[in-house]
Amino acid sequence: MEGATSGAVGAPDVSKAVVKNVDMEADMQQSVLEIATESMNKFQLEKDMAAFIKRTVDDQYGPTWHTSEIWHS
Repeated sequence: MEGATSGAVGAPDVSKAVVKNVDMEADMQQSVLEIATESMNKFQLEKDMAAFIKRTVDDQYGPTWHTSEIWHS
């Protein structure tokens, strides 16, 4: 998903998200993109973003998720 936006008022902007490889349902992917956007708004360090995403996805979908390659400019 490249250049996608949510379009809803007050919804997170995921226009900078680039998904290169995904193995999940579309609704779950959208949820994770919103979590990732939230992490980018809350944190400056990539390790903190990745930890937030991992913790949140584990809480919502169960353990064993891995977060990789977070780049924030």
